[in-house]
Amino acid sequence: MRMQDDAAALQVALNIVQRATDALGILPGKPFPARPSPSEGPPDQGHMPAKAGPVTGEPVHPT
Repeated sequence: MRMQDDAAALQVALNIVQRATDALGILPGKPFPARPSPSEGPPDQGHMPAKAGPVTGEPVHPT
């Protein structure tokens, strides 16, 4: 009886995975578009807002 229960559980799990991958557009044989690794992306700018000045192109002392 346990083998039948295991087979049924595996079938349910496979069904869930197939529905999830279909919903996400992950198809067999098609490369999944992953995010670039941190070394390939732009550098982290942190959480502080940009300061006025030559870096942002704004005048330091607006007139």
